[in-house]
Amino acid sequence: MINCSHCHTEIDEQATTCPGCGKPLGAHQDTVACPQCGADNKADDYFCRKCGAILVYRKPTGRLPWSQEVYSEADETSKQHTKGPYVVISPNGAIVSLPHVGQTNLGREDPISGIYPDVNLEPFGAEKYGVSRLHARFTLEEDQVFIEDLGSLNSTFVNRRLLKPHVQYQLYDGDEIQLGGLTLTFHFGS
Repeated sequence: MINCSHCHTEIDEQATTCPGCGKPLGAHQDTVACPQCGADNKADDYFCRKCGAILVYRKPTGRLPWSQEVYSEADETSKQHTKGPYVVISPNGAIVSLPHVGQTNLGREDPISGIYPDVNLEPFGAEKYGVSRLHARFTLEEDQVFIEDLGSLNSTFVNRRLLKPHVQYQLYDGDEIQLGGLTLTFHFGS
């Protein structure tokens, strides 16, 4: 069995048209339609070649290459040595401390546009992973931490759930955050 590249319906390998969407198979099976703009992309692309949107539904049964199922060794080591809230950036295990209160913007620096987020993710491949210049915001209040997507192009996910833009969601220790394709793991610290 294979999946239709347009609607992801499971189909027999011998079929010439998809029973789910009626689109022809064969030569077109090597492309995936972008959910944002509808442009055709190669089946192994993670981002749309036309608009840059993340193609998260490309392989619904497969794991994205940046997603993690278990804590890394760096997560466990950093838990024991970091005071206050922090995030661990995958895949290299970099630790970024967060303030105990207030707001912290995450994104990628763009001196030409005059955009300087509090946490610049550019050194971690932010542009390659589709992180917007002002992508998300942490709000820290005493013993609670919230995350908010700032209307980013490639969205923010917490534990693989899509966040609505400009709505705060509470974070818990160990939550996996995806900013486009860049994965971070949130921790409260000691």
